[in-house]
Amino acid sequence: MFKYVAKYVDFNGVEKEKDLYFHVSRADLTELELSFPGGMYAILNNIVRAKDNVEISKMLTLLLQTSFGIKSPDGENFSKGPEIYRAFRESPAYDVFFDWLIEADHASEFVNAIVPQEVAKEMEKQSKQIEAGTTTPLN
Repeated sequence: MFKYVAKYVDFNGVEKEKDLYFHVSRADLTELELSFPGGMYAILNNIVRAKDNVEISKMLTLLLQTSFGIKSPDGENFSKGPEIYRAFRESPAYDVFFDWLIEADHASEFVNAIVPQEVAKEMEKQSKQIEAGTTTPLN
Protein backbone atom coordinates (compact mmCIF):
# COMPACT_ATOMS: atom_id res chain seq x y z
CA MET A 1 0.00 0.00 0.00
CA PHE A 2 1.16 3.48 -0.83
CA LYS A 3 0.17 6.52 1.20
CA TYR A 4 0.54 10.07 -0.06
CA VAL A 5 -0.27 13.10 2.08
CA ALA A 6 -1.84 15.73 -0.18
CA LYS A 7 -1.77 19.33 0.95
CA TYR A 8 -4.13 21.42 -1.13
CA VAL A 9 -6.66 24.23 -1.17
CA ASP A 10 -10.26 23.06 -1.66
CA PHE A 11 -12.83 24.76 -3.89
CA ASN A 12 -13.92 26.94 -0.95
CA GLY A 13 -10.39 28.28 -0.51
CA VAL A 14 -9.72 26.24 2.63
CA GLU A 15 -6.27 24.70 3.09
CA LYS A 16 -6.52 20.98 3.74
CA GLU A 17 -4.41 17.90 4.20
CA LYS A 18 -5.65 14.45 3.18
CA ASP A 19 -4.15 10.97 3.25
CA LEU A 20 -4.48 9.28 -0.15
CA TYR A 21 -4.15 5.50 -0.34
CA PHE A 22 -3.28 3.30 -3.30
CA HIS A 23 -3.07 -0.48 -3.43
CA VAL A 24 -3.19 -3.19 -6.06
CA SER A 25 -4.17 -6.61 -4.75
CA ARG A 26 -2.82 -9.88 -6.11
CA ALA A 27 -6.12 -10.40 -7.93
CA ASP A 28 -6.04 -6.88 -9.43
CA LEU A 29 -2.49 -7.38 -10.63
CA THR A 30 -3.23 -10.77 -12.15
CA GLU A 31 -6.24 -9.32 -13.97
CA LEU A 32 -4.12 -6.45 -15.30
CA GLU A 33 -1.32 -8.79 -16.35
CA LEU A 34 -3.71 -11.05 -18.26
CA SER A 35 -5.50 -8.15 -19.96
CA PHE A 36 -2.45 -7.15 -22.03
CA PRO A 37 -1.03 -9.26 -24.88
CA GLY A 38 2.30 -10.49 -23.56
CA GLY A 39 1.54 -9.17 -20.08
CA MET A 40 1.35 -5.76 -18.47
CA TYR A 41 5.01 -5.70 -17.44
CA ALA A 42 6.19 -6.41 -20.97
CA ILE A 43 3.94 -3.67 -22.34
CA LEU A 44 5.02 -1.23 -19.63
CA ASN A 45 8.70 -1.97 -20.27
CA ASN A 46 8.23 -1.41 -24.01
CA ILE A 47 6.39 1.88 -23.42
CA VAL A 48 9.10 3.15 -21.06
CA ARG A 49 11.93 2.08 -23.40
CA ALA A 50 10.20 3.83 -26.31
CA LYS A 51 9.66 6.93 -24.15
CA ASP A 52 6.06 7.01 -25.37
CA ASN A 53 4.60 9.67 -23.08
CA VAL A 54 1.05 9.21 -24.38
CA GLU A 55 1.07 5.50 -23.55
CA ILE A 56 2.86 6.11 -20.24
CA SER A 57 0.08 8.55 -19.30
CA LYS A 58 -2.59 5.99 -20.25
CA MET A 59 -0.89 3.30 -18.16
CA LEU A 60 -0.53 5.62 -15.15
CA THR A 61 -4.21 6.53 -15.42
CA LEU A 62 -5.14 2.84 -15.51
CA LEU A 63 -2.98 2.16 -12.45
CA LEU A 64 -4.53 5.11 -10.60
CA GLN A 65 -8.04 3.88 -11.43
CA THR A 66 -7.13 0.38 -10.30
CA SER A 67 -5.29 1.34 -7.13
CA PHE A 68 -6.98 4.37 -5.52
CA GLY A 69 -9.26 3.64 -2.61
CA ILE A 70 -10.42 4.38 0.89
CA LYS A 71 -8.89 2.43 3.77
CA SER A 72 -11.24 1.57 6.62
CA PRO A 73 -10.22 2.92 10.05
CA ASP A 74 -9.62 -0.61 11.32
CA GLY A 75 -7.45 -1.50 8.30
CA GLU A 76 -9.62 -4.49 7.41
CA ASN A 77 -11.06 -3.13 4.15
CA PHE A 78 -9.91 -1.11 1.20
CA SER A 79 -12.84 0.15 -0.87
CA LYS A 80 -12.27 0.94 -4.54
CA GLY A 81 -14.42 1.50 -7.58
CA PRO A 82 -15.43 3.93 -10.31
CA GLU A 83 -17.37 6.30 -8.02
CA ILE A 84 -14.58 6.46 -5.45
CA TYR A 85 -12.02 7.13 -8.18
CA ARG A 86 -14.29 9.74 -9.85
CA ALA A 87 -14.62 11.68 -6.58
CA PHE A 88 -10.83 11.63 -6.18
CA ARG A 89 -10.27 12.60 -9.83
CA GLU A 90 -12.56 15.62 -9.44
CA SER A 91 -10.84 16.88 -6.27
CA PRO A 92 -7.96 19.34 -5.88
CA ALA A 93 -6.07 16.55 -4.09
CA TYR A 94 -5.81 14.74 -7.45
CA ASP A 95 -4.04 17.71 -9.04
CA VAL A 96 -1.52 17.85 -6.22
CA PHE A 97 -0.90 14.11 -6.38
CA PHE A 98 -0.66 14.03 -10.18
CA ASP A 99 1.85 16.90 -10.15
CA TRP A 100 3.98 14.91 -7.70
CA LEU A 101 3.56 11.71 -9.72
CA ILE A 102 4.96 13.11 -12.96
CA GLU A 103 8.01 14.68 -11.29
CA ALA A 104 11.38 12.94 -11.56
CA ASP A 105 11.18 9.22 -10.79
CA HIS A 106 8.03 9.36 -8.69
CA ALA A 107 6.02 7.32 -11.21
CA SER A 108 8.33 4.32 -10.84
CA GLU A 109 8.37 4.80 -7.04
CA PHE A 110 4.56 4.81 -7.08
CA VAL A 111 4.26 1.70 -9.27
CA ASN A 112 6.76 -0.21 -7.14
CA ALA A 113 4.95 0.80 -3.94
CA ILE A 114 1.40 -0.18 -4.95
CA VAL A 115 2.19 -3.66 -6.20
CA PRO A 116 2.78 -6.60 -3.84
CA GLN A 117 6.50 -7.20 -4.37
CA GLU A 118 6.41 -10.99 -4.48
CA VAL A 119 3.74 -10.86 -7.18
CA ALA A 120 5.54 -8.14 -9.13
CA LYS A 121 8.74 -10.21 -9.23
CA GLU A 122 6.91 -13.28 -10.48
CA MET A 123 5.00 -11.36 -13.15
CA GLU A 124 8.14 -9.58 -14.31
CA LYS A 125 9.82 -12.99 -14.63
CA GLN A 126 6.86 -14.31 -16.62
CA SER A 127 6.88 -11.24 -18.89
CA LYS A 128 10.57 -11.83 -19.68
CA GLN A 129 9.82 -15.47 -20.47
CA ILE A 130 6.95 -14.44 -22.74
CA GLU A 131 9.21 -11.92 -24.53
CA ALA A 132 11.82 -14.66 -24.96
CA GLY A 133 9.18 -17.07 -26.27
CA THR A 134 9.83 -19.67 -23.58
CA THR A 135 6.28 -19.60 -22.20
CA THR A 136 2.77 -18.32 -22.93
CA PRO A 137 0.74 -15.82 -20.87
CA LEU A 138 -1.26 -18.53 -19.08
CA ASN A 139 1.64 -20.86 -18.20
